[in-house]
Amino acid sequence: MTLSMIDYLYLSREVIHGHKVFKLKHKPDRAALLKTNAINEETYHITCSGSFVTLVKKETNVTYWVNVVQSTCMCKYYHKRGYCKHILYSLNRCNLDSDVIEVKRTFKYKGNMKWTKKMRGRTKDALPALQVN
Repeated sequence: MTLSMIDYLYLSREVIHGHKVFKLKHKPDRAALLKTNAINEETYHITCSGSFVTLVKKETNVTYWVNVVQSTCMCKYYHKRGYCKHILYSLNRCNLDSDVIEVKRTFKYKGNMKWTKKMRGRTKDALPALQVN
């Protein structure tokens, strides 16, 4: 099996060298999640076209192409770990989930907090479990 240069760039190290991957989904570590927050319009030129997101770092003019559908990137960190900050940022920006990477999504409850505190547990006037009203 021969790989073209483009296919080779989009594969992780595990796939290239024929290692068996035991994890079905990669779980990003805390450092990658924190670095994802550092990507913004001030530090990167960001363009979206179809399933690709292009990130160009303004300081060094380095370009990263991210395929959002396949969850692939061209950076060295992706080839080592199977995920990177560029993919995590692109998935969050496009509001997509990945089959390969666990994307952490938390939703803030905006309901009445006093009401929920009152509703916890059994009500004060509850009878014993086997007693009929």
